[in-house]
Amino acid sequence: MEVDMKIQDEKVRDVLRRIEVEDEQERVWIVGPEVGELLYDLILELVRADEGHEGVSRKLTCLEIGTSVGYSAIWMGSAMRGGKLWTVESHAERFERARANVVEAGLEDLIVQVKGHAPEVFEDASFGIPDELDFVFFDATKYEHASYFDVVFPRMRAGSMLVVDNVISHGEEMADFVNMLKKHPQLECELHEIGAGVLVCKVSSLSRPARQGHSA
Repeated sequence: MEVDMKIQDEKVRDVLRRIEVEDEQERVWIVGPEVGELLYDLILELVRADEGHEGVSRKLTCLEIGTSVGYSAIWMGSAMRGGKLWTVESHAERFERARANVVEAGLEDLIVQVKGHAPEVFEDASFGIPDELDFVFFDATKYEHASYFDVVFPRMRAGSMLVVDNVISHGEEMADFVNMLKKHPQLECELHEIGAGVLVCKVSSLSRPARQGHSA
């Protein structure tokens, strides 16, 4: 099933397909085409959110924690119409492979790679991670997700989205974190049973979210 056919740029499609083949051969930790398409659709939903009112697409500020080789970043970047996606990766070899893939896809002007470990990278202003975010995707070390959330959530605008991967495949490990998200008073969450399981949470408060604890 070639779900990536919705991407019009043949160069981008070729890069995504090549990475999918590489994953079959050597496991490079990608989300796969179904989840890639979901990320694409969610980004596009936000991009188009204001078009009816102003006639222009929104330039989003987006964040990914866990670049791997850049597969999901390429899906998301392909849906953006300007704006920036900051993507964080601590593994040196995967970081460099992602860099090459992003350049080959022609998305280096939209995707900003950050080499480092989250959440510590937020303390370094040189990375330029913005104070306000429209879209956030967690796909990194599962037991650290709560620490990512504590840093990221205060930066999220009302109407923004937080997407978390592997909530089914790592269900037991992530149970406390997922339950916290589902019970959070400023989030509306929906489970998508595709790939390894994806939780999509929208910030529903009309005011800027305040910092919340994550203990049960």
